[in-house]
Amino acid sequence: MPSLRPILDTWRASPLVATTLIDPTKTSPGTPIPQLLDQQVSIGLRGDGPLSTRELVPLTREATKLLNGTHRDAARSVLRGVLGTLDAAKGANDLRGISFSTNPGAFVTQSLISNIEAGLHPDSVKGNDAVAFEKSMVELAAGSAGTKAQNLGWMDLGPAITSKVFGLIQRPPRVANDDAKDVALTFLHELEHNVTPFDVHTTAKQHYWLEEGLAESLAWWPGRAADLLAKMGTPLAKGDVVDPWSVPDENQASAAYRGRHQAIMGLLGLAGVAPTRDDGSTDPGALARARQLLQGEDLAQVPRNLARAIVRNLDVDPDLTDVVSDLVVDVQGDPKQVRALSELLRTRGRTTG
Repeated sequence: MPSLRPILDTWRASPLVATTLIDPTKTSPGTPIPQLLDQQVSIGLRGDGPLSTRELVPLTREATKLLNGTHRDAARSVLRGVLGTLDAAKGANDLRGISFSTNPGAFVTQSLISNIEAGLHPDSVKGNDAVAFEKSMVELAAGSAGTKAQNLGWMDLGPAITSKVFGLIQRPPRVANDDAKDVALTFLHELEHNVTPFDVHTTAKQHYWLEEGLAESLAWWPGRAADLLAKMGTPLAKGDVVDPWSVPDENQASAAYRGRHQAIMGLLGLAGVAPTRDDGSTDPGALARARQLLQGEDLAQVPRNLARAIVRNLDVDPDLTDVVSDLVVDVQGDPKQVRALSELLRTRGRTTG
């Protein structure tokens, strides 16, 4: 049976990789990369159909222990609950597996593997290019500080989230705590990258903010984290919620992510889509309408989807749709630009008041 991740086989057999040490300290020369990789949990997905039903294939020693050891039932419950969030989503087939890293060096290493697969870095291992290999490692190490996770078709989780996931598996709380909420929100954000088509080689840079903004917005959509927490076996306590006011600051995304989130929600509001009605009650159909606007065949279509809905909702001249589409792109994740756009369009509406 063919390997689920051939690049791992290449790295394990490479003399260049074998002689590269990760995380050296004053008292330790570091760990050879092949040994480091086997100390991490890397799980591939095999099969077709809904993601939650696919075979979980351990690709490392620690992954085998996790899926077949003492905590196997909890591990499989958490993973299948997470994967189940994509069962009916378009683009879900793009997710090939998940890697958990217990230290920064492992996260950088796992991330480089995924970046090479995605074509973001040269395949320096295959070319036995030690200089390019080190350069890629250094670049990723500098850019990954504080990063929780990445998803380029293979989801790589950093040390902070990995620790929390393993805590849920090994010492599952009876109800969701702050760590469980952080895990749910992180998984939901990363999984959205499998739904919205995004190609690092062809997607225009001015659309990048939309990809992250919509992933953050849909992850935080009211009720989604609660549903995932229940599927993972750590439901919310009665009366508890997951929203920006109940999650500790240290588990909040950066200011840039929060800005993109607010900008997307503002644009959805201009399009007439909001999670709650005027009376404060939840609108059960709003998430489906938001997905229709934010997730299409191509990320580049999202600005026009939003523009058409905004023009219709604000009763603006349809001939201005292309102009509005350009203005949506120009928001660039800044909520202030959404407010400016709102003021401009309301003066252009056929009816005002």
